[in-house]
Amino acid sequence: MAVNDTFVMESGAFAVREDLGEAFRRSWAHIAKPGSEWSGAERIAIAEETRNAWDCSLCEERKAALSPYGVDGDHAASEVLPAVAVEAIHRITTDPGRLTEKWFKGLLSGGLTESQYAEIIGIVGTVTSIDTFYRALGMALQPLPDPLQGRATGYRPDRLSSGGSWLPLLMENDLADAERDIYGGLKHGANVLRCMSIVPDEVRNLIQLAEAMYMSDRDVANFKATAGRAITRDQIEMLSSRVSINNECFY
Repeated sequence: MAVNDTFVMESGAFAVREDLGEAFRRSWAHIAKPGSEWSGAERIAIAEETRNAWDCSLCEERKAALSPYGVDGDHAASEVLPAVAVEAIHRITTDPGRLTEKWFKGLLSGGLTESQYAEIIGIVGTVTSIDTFYRALGMALQPLPDPLQGRATGYRPDRLSSGGSWLPLLMENDLADAERDIYGGLKHGANVLRCMSIVPDEVRNLIQLAEAMYMSDRDVANFKATAGRAITRDQIEMLSSRVSINNECFY
């Protein structure tokens, strides 16, 4: 499916801003192209597994258990991705509130790299955000785009800092020229952005998607700002808080 053929914003019951469709198309184009660690075909396979996770019987059983670590089993095998990547995708998608550092280190010992893990987070977050929007409006999910040819770039930014998180991070006060833009010039970026900064293009995509679906980081800090939305800032934050609680957000 060509990206330009997707996200025609016709919801029926609701008027939907066209800039949302444009942001979604940019995100679809982003996941279709080779990344730092995964090829275009692998990235689309990650997107497909993000959707498959919701119908996974092992994930269902783990989610219902007191502890997911007491439930053994295997996910359905992927023709494109290694089993350790499928495990990461399914757990991040269906049970993110109970991920542990021990589990994360198990992925690394199983062959997944830090950059591969961060890139998975970016793709899972993109697909989940857009799919949830469509489900909320009762609209059919958009077909995933065709992958672009080419190998992963292997890009890893300079000046990564370790400590205080599972992954190395880029800090706002010590960015190389190639990453000057990733936090939009903010002196203090959100941790949700920093956590993927080992793969800077995932941060860039998340920012453009979040600005369309929510608001810019600068507007977030201004409690009078509504970013031109149809509901009040109080209503925006009430909905955001309720969704965060339902998703067992760390914050």
